[in-house]
Amino acid sequence: MLMMVLMLFNALTLCGQRSYSSEDSIRIFGQLDLADEQDYRGALDSALTTITRVMQDARKKNMARGLAFAQLKKADLLLKKSDYPEIEGLLAEGYLIGASLKDSLIMGLSHTQRSQYNKTLGNYEPAISSLLKALECFSPTHHELYIGIAYNDLAHIYSKISDFEQSIDYGYRALKVFERIGDRKETANTLNNIAINYFKLNQKSNAIDLFKKALGIQEEIGDQKRIVSTLGNLVVAYSGISLDSAIAYQEKALALVGKLGIKSAQAQSFSQTAVLYERKKEFQRSLDYFQRSLVLYEEIREASKMASQSIHCATQAMHLNDSLLAENYFDRAFRYAGETGDLGLWQNFHLARSGFYQHFNNFQRALWHYKESVVWKDSMLNERTGARIAELGIQYETQKKELMLANSLEEQKRKESELQLKNKELSIVRLL
Repeated sequence: MLMMVLMLFNALTLCGQRSYSSEDSIRIFGQLDLADEQDYRGALDSALTTITRVMQDARKKNMARGLAFAQLKKADLLLKKSDYPEIEGLLAEGYLIGASLKDSLIMGLSHTQRSQYNKTLGNYEPAISSLLKALECFSPTHHELYIGIAYNDLAHIYSKISDFEQSIDYGYRALKVFERIGDRKETANTLNNIAINYFKLNQKSNAIDLFKKALGIQEEIGDQKRIVSTLGNLVVAYSGISLDSAIAYQEKALALVGKLGIKSAQAQSFSQTAVLYERKKEFQRSLDYFQRSLVLYEEIREASKMASQSIHCATQAMHLNDSLLAENYFDRAFRYAGETGDLGLWQNFHLARSGFYQHFNNFQRALWHYKESVVWKDSMLNERTGARIAELGIQYETQKKELMLANSLEEQKRKESELQLKNKELSIVRLL
């Protein structure tokens, strides 16, 4: 309570004084823009350095509004770095400055930031409450973009807690806002989010329609990164309906990912394409794509992916009855799995090996590898169980120590009470 009073006093003191010029204002808000740019590039430490400088400058010049925006930005940056201790104080002081200035934007943004903080910590009810407070602050005529973003955030939280119908409702509210203000990028993003919720409700036709609308807008505005994401969503949506349609969209995504030139993304896209062809039982085409994926993972030396793709290649070779090629890929998988120490990879390796030997009627070897896969599966279970037992043991010891400390404090209080009583009795005796 005392801290809140001091924050309010500081906010009122700052708001009651003004010693900055228009040049100061331009400089401070220019630095805030620079922090945003640094944040966008992922240079969080540089952005924090800039914001610290802005806060110092704003305090020196008694520029309350600049300080409030800087505090909210610093809270945002610390949240991205998972550095939590200062965040609540920054948000509280930022809000108090906004309230002192009667600035509804600052007040609304502080509630929005608090919602993000609570959502990150998994505190969804307080996160929802903060967004509803933000919506009460934002002006319908001046802050429409922020209102749309708040609706979108509410939709995201309700989706996280599996209330998909409520999520869709808030999604449509956001959609109306973005369409009204002509924000095509956010319109497409919102359509995508609503479609995902329809898909989770198993309303696949609604989901596909909205995914296609989002894709059309993204292609119009040239949003390449999100086009790839939406194409991926269409692949998933069509996978249980039409493999041919799923493959068609996957091939489009593959072409775009190739232009981006990011090898890990290309490798993953090749692997996803291979899985679709495997489901169609077009094993040669599936093998071709798994091989391309493997080559890229070998170039970037990602051992676990190298092992898993080698297993996939061996399985496709088995389906093509090319036992020598399958053996070659199993040998590679064995080497790569040995580099990782991943128990799950060893289980998958032996399971695939078992399937291979069963395919070629070597049932003795098939049984042996199957038993080995069970051993590795049990090892994973034992490892997880051991970790859980260790965690519970730590919790038990912590609680035991806390209980002992509580008992010790209680005993100390009891002894102090007895001592006070004896001293009181002695005092009475002396008086007598």
